[in-house]
Parts: sequence; structure tokens; C-alpha cells
Amino acid sequence: MFEIDKKQFGLFVAELRKEKGFTQKELAAKLLVSDKAVSKWETGQSCPDISLLVPMAGILDVTVTELLECRRLQSTETMNTARTEALVQKTISMSENELAANNKSRKRWGAAYACCVTVSCIEICLFFLLDYSAEFFFTHLLTAELLAALFGLIFCLFIKEKLPFYYDDNHIDYYTQGLLRIHMPGISFNNSNWPHIIRIIRLWALIILVCYPLLGMIAASFLSGLLGNMVFLYITLGVILGGLFIPIYIVARKYA
Repeated sequence: MFEIDKKQFGLFVAELRKEKGFTQKELAAKLLVSDKAVSKWETGQSCPDISLLVPMAGILDVTVTELLECRRLQSTETMNTARTEALVQKTISMSENELAANNKSRKRWGAAYACCVTVSCIEICLFFLLDYSAEFFFTHLLTAELLAALFGLIFCLFIKEKLPFYYDDNHIDYYTQGLLRIHMPGISFNNSNWPHIIRIIRLWALIILVCYPLLGMIAASFLSGLLGNMVFLYITLGVILGGLFIPIYIVARKYA
């Protein structure tokens, strides 16, 4: 299979960008990606999603064929069957590389999720072995742990890494995938902020799974008696939900 030369592709993109007078950040904004992504393309560390080839070609004033060939084509050049086949295979190769990168990331997060679930189960067992109140566990800890486990499962293993491109052209504040429903008024989901939102939710779920049972043990020993069960419940719910939604709003607006 013909694979695209990442280094040559990056040099060509950098050359076209400079001809247009764009900075990496400006090109990234036009493509709704991060400037780090553009930097990786230009240094040959990675290639863009194939869905970006058409808009990138339009912005840089070249054809998709020229992007894949990594050079400007003369108007007199013709495409024979072999060249056409090579370009198609290069495109397929880019798609396969992207899929492999996504699978590698999913495996890393899946392994982290499995470890955190294991640690959480051990901590919960210790909670009961140390003779803490079962009522306290079911009132304060169980809901948070189940919520973190569910979000962790979905976002570490099954969430789609990219949104449909109509999200980039419209102000959409909701996302659905299977049984998952996310609605956050005041922000717009797009392919620029979506990777950061996914990362926030993944980290939140893993941190809650590991840390919340330990904090529950401390709270069961000291704080619940001092504050009262209902007051403590409201405080913990505020911390849990605030620790999820506030960072999402921040990164969603920052990378919009």
C-alpha cells in the first residue's frame, strides 16, 4: 500500500500556510482544530483526519490531489490509472492510521478505567471491613461511584472521538449517543472543544472512582457527624457535579 510521506506532507502544508500568511493558530482556527495539531502535521508527527482534506485544500488554495501528492501539479499533468490508485490508497492509509491512533488511545483509557474500578472495589470492601456505616455508604457513596463508573465506561471505551461536521457549522448544545444524553445550554459542541471535553469527563470519572471512597471514609469518621448527613450530602453532590460541569464549561468556551 502507498502511504503518504508525513514529513513531506508537513513541509508542503507549512509552505502553503506561509504563502497564505497564516500562523499555525490561524490555520487551526479555520479548520476547528488545535494549533498543536497543525504543528504535529507540519513536523511530520501525524496527518490530519481525511475529513479535513477538502476544507484544508480550499483554505490553502490547492486541490486535494495536490495535498496528497505533497506538491503543486502542472495544469498539463494528467491522472493515469496507477496514479489514481496510489492516491486512493494513500487516502485509505490516512484513514487507517487515524483509526489505529484512536484504538491505541481507547486501549490506554480502557486500561486506566479497569485499574480505577479495581481500586474502587478494594476501597469499598475496606469501607465495610473497617465497620463503617452501610447506611452512609448507600446514602453518600454508591450513587457517585455508580455515576463515575457509568461515565467512565462510556467515555473511556465507547465514546466517538469526533463529532459529525454539522456540529462545526451550527451552535449545538446537546449530544446523544445511544442512551447517553448531554445537554449543556450556553456552550456549543464542536470538533475543536470535543476532545478536551472527553478528556475532562474521563479524568473526572477516574478521579471519583479512586478518591471518593477514601474521602467517604474520612467523612464517615469526622464530617458527617459534625455537619449532619443531609448537609454533607448536599456538599458532596455540589463538589462532584461542580467538579464535572465547571471544567467542561471552561474548556468548551476556551477551545470553541
